[in-house]
Amino acid sequence: MKKSVIIVSFLVMLVLVSTCLSKSAKDIKSKEKVTITAANVAIDKKLDTICDNPKVAASSNPYDYTKDSQDYKDIVSSGDDALKYMLTKFDKSKENGLREYVMAIACSEMLKENIETKKWETGREWYENYIIANK
Repeated sequence: MKKSVIIVSFLVMLVLVSTCLSKSAKDIKSKEKVTITAANVAIDKKLDTICDNPKVAASSNPYDYTKDSQDYKDIVSSGDDALKYMLTKFDKSKENGLREYVMAIACSEMLKENIETKKWETGREWYENYIIANK
């Protein structure tokens, strides 16, 4: 009788512990998603600020938008997560405007590509070249 009470008690404790651990793991994953999402939102806001800069709005040169931009520097210094996010944005969109060009400049810098040998005229073209080169 005592053995069966001990065994049942042990099994109940085992179930409770595994349930608690499972909830903790889910909470951690949930917090990671929120952090990544918050970082992605921050990148999008910085891209908006760069592309909507009235000081260079008359320029047709995308490099003018990034030249003195702290937001651009922040994106580039964000590292791999920012790079992965922008590559995902390229993948999920067919847009090919100023925003994509700015993202291409940032990705290219993050990948330490030689700007002197660049072979692209648009952000979309940079992404397509990147995909071909990394197959």
